[in-house]
Amino acid sequence: LTTPLSHLTNCSSSPSNIFINLPHATNKKTKTTTTMGNCCSQTKKSPQSSSAPHKTQNVKRQSQQNGTQQPSGAPLVKHFIVLIHGNNGFPAQMFAMRDALAKKFASSGIDVFVPQSNSKDTHHGVKVGAQRIAEEMKQHIEHQQSKENVRYADKMQFSVISHSLGGLYARYFIRELMVTNVDLWNRFIPTSFMTCNSPHLGSRIPVTDFTSWVKATGADIYSDLIGQTGKDLFLKNDLLLKMSEPDSDFIQALKAFPHRTVTGVSQGDFVVSLASAVCRQSVPYPRAPNLRSFVDDAIFPNPMEVLAFSAFDDSYLPIFERFSSKFKSTKGEVPEYIPKESEWDIDEVHETSFRPQMLVNLNKVGFRRIEFQFHVFHERFVLNGSLHGMALSIVGKLGDLHIMEMSERENSGPLSVDFLSDILSKDHGVDAESGDLLVTKQS
Repeated sequence: LTTPLSHLTNCSSSPSNIFINLPHATNKKTKTTTTMGNCCSQTKKSPQSSSAPHKTQNVKRQSQQNGTQQPSGAPLVKHFIVLIHGNNGFPAQMFAMRDALAKKFASSGIDVFVPQSNSKDTHHGVKVGAQRIAEEMKQHIEHQQSKENVRYADKMQFSVISHSLGGLYARYFIRELMVTNVDLWNRFIPTSFMTCNSPHLGSRIPVTDFTSWVKATGADIYSDLIGQTGKDLFLKNDLLLKMSEPDSDFIQALKAFPHRTVTGVSQGDFVVSLASAVCRQSVPYPRAPNLRSFVDDAIFPNPMEVLAFSAFDDSYLPIFERFSSKFKSTKGEVPEYIPKESEWDIDEVHETSFRPQMLVNLNKVGFRRIEFQFHVFHERFVLNGSLHGMALSIVGKLGDLHIMEMSERENSGPLSVDFLSDILSKDHGVDAESGDLLVTKQS
């Protein structure tokens, strides 16, 4: 199931909703099919496996939700997972996670949907991007239901994993489903909502000295170049504040997910600060003195480290312990945020300026937090933005090095993907090793 990212890095214009056949290791009478953007784990007989001509089955099943006829013998999808890329991104950036989930849910019935409607332009704002995803997903399900090789359970566990700007898309997207796609929303059992390096507090840079003034000025110019998305990200309007209001549909949709996880990189992510990514004002990690420190084995000795995690119940500890030989992890709670009586506040390391009420509101929702740090083997991995996407094994756009071409020691992306996909598997009650259900779920 693994598709090397070295072949996909520059394929933003390639179709992501096409079927490809993957060879079976031992049985030539079966074949596995999957979509480039939408991974439906399934096995079906090949037409060549029988001397009789292939015929369409006449036994079909009537969907209770939309009247679409589906074959009774087709694989039953019980888990529906959406993977959403970030600003100026494209579907292939989410394929490492897609493939990991397809393997871990192989025997459980899964559809991993990777929308492509924003891949050509992410500059129309959070609202438009989210609405595109909702409409594309609706069309995807309708299209799949019209086929004879897949059917959807009347109730499906539903999860979303997103990266960077995709996290804001995701928060608006689930609200869009709940409010305007009620029939589809009612088919879902919200399960896990996970964001990786997403700017929940925005991307506004505080001005505290001349250097920060230069950065803030550059960011302001950049925000104008990326249209409505720039206004949303850099808090030139009240959208993110409205999305955090306790009584809003946005928060109600978010609370529908029992497992809500935010992840961030402690140092070296020059795109989204840790404070904005994991919704905290306190930042216990001092700034790295220079780029060389990310290459220093004495400072970052392991390929990947979970510096801290919080709000996970003890049943998840075996997942952390499973990786303990590969990286260290520390369980630690985030101090309570005491807001200032002012319009703006800044995090402790002066990387993000945000509205205090926004952070207060989000913390009331409650999140599980994971704070990563990655070791790199050249300063270019910091400069090209690789640390921003390393958790999902995403290639930095400005670099000339492909993550999949690194050695295992150099590349901690697959390690992180394996770790996060294990957590999501447990959220769904699926054994990440066997793909079997750990507990009985409504189907």
